[in-house]
Formats: sequence, structure tokens, C-alpha cells
Amino acid sequence: MKVINPKTLKFLRTKANLSQQDLAEVSGVSKKTIARIEGGKPSANKTTTNRLAKALQVSDQELAALPHEKDGSEQLLNAVGYSRVSPYIIHNNAKLAMQMVEKCYGIPIPLQLGLAPLMAALLAEGSLSWRRQKLAMAKEAVDALDEADYGHCGFCLGAGRADKMAFVERESIEQRDIFGEKVLEEASEDGLNPEWVNPFVEYLCHLAKELAKQSDGDLIKVVPGAKRDDQADPDGKWLANSIHCPLSGIYFSIDESELGRLAGDSEWASRALHWGCVKVADIPKEFLGDDAKEERMKWLESQIPESRRAEYEAFWDDLRIAV
Repeated sequence: MKVINPKTLKFLRTKANLSQQDLAEVSGVSKKTIARIEGGKPSANKTTTNRLAKALQVSDQELAALPHEKDGSEQLLNAVGYSRVSPYIIHNNAKLAMQMVEKCYGIPIPLQLGLAPLMAALLAEGSLSWRRQKLAMAKEAVDALDEADYGHCGFCLGAGRADKMAFVERESIEQRDIFGEKVLEEASEDGLNPEWVNPFVEYLCHLAKELAKQSDGDLIKVVPGAKRDDQADPDGKWLANSIHCPLSGIYFSIDESELGRLAGDSEWASRALHWGCVKVADIPKEFLGDDAKEERMKWLESQIPESRRAEYEAFWDDLRIAV
């Protein structure tokens, strides 16, 4: 059995100005079957898939994927339940990260984008649950300190302050203050001036480490931007192969060993991938093997437009002169 995306089938049929009956006559697939697939039952046998793909002049893979923006006008996209995400933009590094997820786990980029709200919500709730666990442990320690008889040491003062901040953290969690801004504000007003720690980023780091313990490899790494230099590999390769998400202030990698293997020791090959000059999936198959390292690096380097390379070098030349 194969899978056909119902909305893609309807999208392509509408684009071709075909009714379900028209497509049935052209493809040799019954109108009932076409209606069933478009109605949300995507499974189809190989013969049906091939006939529909041939009639619509696309591949089996395209029938299974979401429609592409270039395939139709805004009106047509809206007609089948799609819209563009403009004016939002994403960093080239985020696009590279999605390519690595697709390569590593086989999740198509359109599906990743569709699942993004669910993933974000699950991570957010997971971070709140993790903070509740940490708060419970902290509260036990505060209670023990508060009940201890330390006499003239006055440790009870520290317990009182800790109890106050535990209350603030509890309120922050109840209000779904994901980034802990309420805690930072309260601590600053109390004169504590703590080093800022984003609890959501802290949770992502914790989650990546826990998953690494349970898997065969260190596929996912998350490091807060402020700690990147301290936690980089001694040879510095992790820095070159990591992905910076400016909006979150973290560096992360998804199968960084594979990303490093693809780019090799070529700085420009790495930039070709990070700048979005080439997609991972577009690397020719004959260049993917370990024995084609030199050819792969040269090919990646060649994908950077000369104008882009010249602009980059001119920028750093001007910066050096200014310094």
C-alpha cells in the first residue's frame, strides 16, 4: 500500500482544472476511489497511485507530500486549506536543521512545519512539568533548613528568602511563564541579581542529555549561547557544525557528526550548507560516500555564488580595518 496526501490530490486536480469524474476518466481510477482519498483516507495500492501520479504528471513522492507554494496562486492555496506564513521569516540555520531532521528521521520538512505548534506545546508543557519536579525537591530542602536548629548562625534567613522565591517560581509555573521572566523580575527587585538562566533553554539542554543517555549516539546537542565556548569540542568542530538559533539564544546540533562529515574540513563547504546555498538532499549521490570527500567538498564550495563570497570577505576586511 502507498499513501496519497488527500489535500495534495485535490490541490493538483484543481490546478489541472479537472473534476473528480474528469480525473477518473483520464487516470482509469474510479471516481469513488478518488473521492475516498480526497475525503481523508490516504491509503491506495501501487497501481492506483501510479495511475493518479501519471495523470497529474507528478511522482508518487509528490502525491504523498504537501503541495508546494510554487504550484498555485494564493487563492488556489486557500481553496484547499493552505496559506503562506509571510511575513514570518526563518533563519537559514533553521532550514538546515529541518533538512537534517528529514535526513536523520525521514520526516518531510512540510510535515515538520505542520507539527511545529504541537512540538512547541509539548516541549513547553514538558518544561513546566520538569520545573514542578525541581521545585518540589527545592521545597523539601527549604523545609529541612527552616526546621533545623542552627541558633546564632541565622540560616533561617536564607530559608525565608528561598521560600519566597519558591513561591514566585510556583506562580510562574501556574501562569505558564515559560521563559521565567516573572522569576527574574522578582529576584532583581529583591536585590538578588542572579545570573539569568532561561528555564526553557535549561530544560531543552536537560532533555537532550537524558535522551543521549538512552540512545546509542549523541544525535542531539543543545548548549546555551553563553556557555557555547566552554562546552565546545577541543578541536572546535562542534562550533562549526552547530546551528545557532538567534531568537532562542541557544546553539544546537542534529546529527552533527554527519553534518561535519558532509562538509569535511572545508570552511566554505560548511558555509554553503549553513547559508542555505544548497540543500542536503541536493548533494549528488555519487558524492555522499566517504571515498568522495574531496569531490563533495569542492562541489559544496562551488554552490556559493561568487557575489556572496565576495560580500562576506569584504565585510571581514572592513571589520579588520576598523579594529
